Amino acid sequence: MIHGVLLINKKAGSTSHDVVCSLRHIIGQKAVGHAGTLDPMAEGLILILLGYGTKLSNYLLTNDKRYHFVLRLGVTTDTLDKTGQIIEKKRVQLSITKVKQVLERSQGTLSLPVPLVSAVKIKGKKLYEYKRENKPVIPPVRDMTFYDLDIKEIQSETARVELSCSKGSYVRSWVSFIGDELGTGACLEGLVRLRSVPFNINSSLTVQQVADKWSHQENLNQGQILQMLEPAFIPFSKALPHIPSVSVKKEDEKRLKYGKISGNLKMALEDQQKEINKSENAETIRIMNYNNEQMVALLELRPFLSPKFIKVFPQGLY
Repeated sequence: MIHGVLLINKKAGSTSHDVVCSLRHIIGQKAVGHAGTLDPMAEGLILILLGYGTKLSNYLLTNDKRYHFVLRLGVTTDTLDKTGQIIEKKRVQLSITKVKQVLERSQGTLSLPVPLVSAVKIKGKKLYEYKRENKPVIPPVRDMTFYDLDIKEIQSETARVELSCSKGSYVRSWVSFIGDELGTGACLEGLVRLRSVPFNINSSLTVQQVADKWSHQENLNQGQILQMLEPAFIPFSKALPHIPSVSVKKEDEKRLKYGKISGNLKMALEDQQKEINKSENAETIRIMNYNNEQMVALLELRPFLSPKFIKVFPQGLY
């Protein structure tokens, strides 16, 4: 079985579930999942989790994302994107300078309604289920953070931009907000995920590219197959580079397997623990083996408390 993260460039028209099913068939293993759904109209980077990589989703889902997208002015839809029913159309008579000013000042944390096409639940039911059943529902309002705007092009009725956002932020909501600020209305016309921290679309493969490479692996061992998929394949031990790490001595690894922390490891964590005490914020730490080739465990350092075990991993997960 293969363990790690596979960076896939999803094409528009397919669901995240479609990608997972295809890769299960191509790779020949059931333990395949994903971190961070992309809906059918969107394309771009999706993180596919393989084997024990599925245990790491919580540490990848919470990271910031970056998107390239097109917003169309003068059109408002019920889904906030081009796939929805048109609610209103308005004539657009705005200068490029005006549009640029509104785009630039709309960065930061905004309180915006969640799109009706999202999977956020109200009374146990997902918003898109209400939409599908034509049942009235008031979407919740959330704080969403948008930053690092890069305006690529502004035309009379469209703007093409790149933008980063925090977990729980919706580009559709931001586009709708821009339309309200300009007084024209707006909807999302196209969306590409470029980055899911710490991974980038430039290292990804399409499902078809993975299938093509896999079809030539008859005489290759697993190590050679994974090497063939680089840089799209991230081994399990390197799947969380954004989380700080410490290594343990060889004789201390067995203690970790039984949920015990050695004196050596406690000493190695002293500096991080002091910082946690100062900030009063808990932090996850990767525990690597003596030569940094395997991730042995995940610990949570807590202010003024002993480290807490989150997960302990079996040996041999490179």
